[in-house]
Formats: sequence, structure tokens, C-alpha cells
Amino acid sequence: MRLLRVIACLALTLTACYEPSFQEGLPCSEVGECPDGYTCAVDNKCYLPENVGAPADAGVVEPEPADADVDAEPTVTQLEAITDLTTEAVTTSSIRLSWTAPEDGDPTGYDLRYSTAMITEASWASAMKVNGEPMPGIPGTGESFIVTGLIANTTYYFAIKTSKGAANTSELSNVTSGTTNVPPPPTYVGNFVSRKQSDQGNVVDFDYTVPAGPNRLLIVLATADADGNCPPVAPATVRYGGLSLTRLEQATNGTSAHASLWYLIGPVEGEARVVATWSCTGGDVAATALSYAGVDQTSPFGAPAANVGTGSTATVAVPSGQGELVVDGAMFRFDASSPLPDPGAAQVPRVIVEAPEYDAGLEWTRTLASDAPGSAAGVTMTWTTPISRYWAIVGVSLKPAL
Repeated sequence: MRLLRVIACLALTLTACYEPSFQEGLPCSEVGECPDGYTCAVDNKCYLPENVGAPADAGVVEPEPADADVDAEPTVTQLEAITDLTTEAVTTSSIRLSWTAPEDGDPTGYDLRYSTAMITEASWASAMKVNGEPMPGIPGTGESFIVTGLIANTTYYFAIKTSKGAANTSELSNVTSGTTNVPPPPTYVGNFVSRKQSDQGNVVDFDYTVPAGPNRLLIVLATADADGNCPPVAPATVRYGGLSLTRLEQATNGTSAHASLWYLIGPVEGEARVVATWSCTGGDVAATALSYAGVDQTSPFGAPAANVGTGSTATVAVPSGQGELVVDGAMFRFDASSPLPDPGAAQVPRVIVEAPEYDAGLEWTRTLASDAPGSAAGVTMTWTTPISRYWAIVGVSLKPAL
């Protein structure tokens, strides 16, 4: 083909003819194939044979070198680990943490976690992650965050990492710990109201005012003595303002004494009527109402306990815990001349029904109630008198509102 072009050139000009110049470095694919005298090199471009593989300054048109960083691994900046994570303000359900924003690495986020066990790199993935951590602030400035929703009287461990994208995180910070506060124990509020019925019917009813206070609990202590018409048993129903109370625990000493505790969670503040109804038509029965505040409204009680006996001391061992309040209710079978029982040293008496305060029909019993601080070892509630008598006693621990 080149020979034909040369002949054509000579025919037209009748002079010496030359091959049009060809620019080295053109892609082989653009010219179809390299002209005679040129070679398609390994870079798919046309060169004179003497220039194939020659250095760039030999006149060969070399392609632009590729950017050396295009295919290289990006440089990862090591993020600074936090070393001063500390716990500060503590409540029954929250702990405030503080730390210093890192100086190096320019992090874009924090990952704060907690656990009831020590946190290590191995246990980091199983620790509870919090939500809503602040964005990293100015390097060297103080940061803080309040972790909420914690359980009272519980020790928690905390650790934090800084991050810059999902794949770039710092090493684990120092691990700090804190223990949430014990909530205040429930408290007795308001005066008690007590009424009796003696051989005149099967209903004891009276007006009672639930005092103001958060997380209220109403307790009714029902007692009964042996009687020709009715055995000493628990009432069939107890109501307050038309709402049914639930029987928590009872103790019945044969045919001589009975005591039972009934409760209503979250009673409405104000006055309503207490109505305790026994199944028999007449008997020596009584009911007493007491109010407490600051009681857990979901799980208000520990395990209740009951005991009966004959002697000068009524006693019951009540399981409890730190920050709880133990409440008891008891009944002694006495006559009017008998001395009043004394509560245990740690107990605060709330109800001691004395015969002269009522008519002669109440001579058969002493209705007793008290409370005492709870303990992890449990609390033994006692009532003591110098005279040996039949008795029945019940008790339970009230759990504090969280």
C-alpha cells in the first residue's frame, strides 16, 4: 500500500516524493496499524524501533505517569484514646460521665458503653451502647454525658472509644465505675383509723383519708378473736371506695387469734370508706387502715411472713433488703386489765389499740402495727407483754419507688 502511494505521488509531481510525517506515540488502535517502519509497543502505541523502550528524553512521546496515590492504600490517622473518663453526679437511676476531647486524630464521633461487669476489648461488643452521645468538641475541652435508665443500688462500668468512620476507631479508654444510689425507703404518712365489731354483725366500716404523697400504698390490718358465732378468720372482702383490696398474708392461731394484711396500690388521695366484710353473721372482728408513700408501684413487696403462738412475745422474721421498710400487724388475745405489748427496739409503733379507747366489746384483743428499717439480713418484728397469751402476727417488707 505504501508503494502505491509513492507511485501516485511521483505520477502527480514528477518530483521526489516523501512519506507524510507520522507522529510517534499515537495509539495503535487509532491508526488501524502502525505505518511501515514503526512498531506497536507494549503500551499499545506506535514508535520507531530505535525508540521502543528508550528513555523519555530520547524523543519518545511518553504517556503521562499515573498518580502514584490513586491505587495506594489511604493513610489512616491513629485516633487518640481517652484516658480521663470519670463518673461524677449519681442518682438512683443515672450516672454523669466526663472526659476531655482528644487533641489528636480529629475524631468525628464517640462510642460510649456500659456493663455491670468489667469492660475489656474482649467484652466491648457485648457492653450496652448508649444513644445520644455528644459530637466531639474542641480538642482539649471538657465533655460530659448522663447515662439514664439504670437500676438503683447497682455498680456499673463505663468505657468509651473515639471514631472517624466505621473502620477507624481508637483503642479502649480507661474504664471507670459508679454505683447508683439507694432510693429513700417508703414512709408512713397520716394517722391510722381503727374500728371494731363485737357480736353485732359481720361488717366493719369507717371513713378513711388517704394522705398526699407520691407512690401511695393503703394497708388494712384485719383481726379476729374466737367467738361463738364466728371463728377467727380473715374477712371475705375488704374494699376502699368500692375498690377491692388484695390479701397479702394471714396468720390464724387455731380458734384464738387471727391477723391478716390487705393492700391497695396507688389509692386516690382523699377520703373514702373502708368496708371489711366477714362471711359469718356476728363476731369479734376489727380493721385498721394505714397509709405509706414512696412505695414501688409495680413490685411493692418482698416475701411476706406469718407466725402464731402462745406466750409473752409475738415474733416474725421478715425477709427484706437495704432501703426497704418492714411493716407488721399483730393481734394478742387479752382482757381489759392486761398491759399493752411493747414493740421491738427498732420498731416505730403505728397502731396500739387500747381497750379503754373503745367500748367493752374490744376487751378481747389488742390490735398492733409498726414499721422498722429493712436490712439485707432480714428483720425480726416482735411485740412483748409480761403475760402469756395467744397471738398471731404477719409482716412484709415494702420496696422503695425507683
